Amino acid sequence: MARSMTGCGEGFADNQGVACRVEIRSVNHRHLKCSIRTREGFHLLEPR
Repeated sequence: MARSMTGCGEGFADNQGVACRVEIRSVNHRHLKCSIRTREGFHLLEPR
């Protein structure tokens, strides 16, 4: 039986001057925690 599980992934998309980079990491967690970082001017869109 596995006692430790680590996972990670990364993706990048660029379309008409709008770029998005996503990183996902997990070390022995069963829950999801999302963190969003945006450039200045986009912070109003974060709650969406």
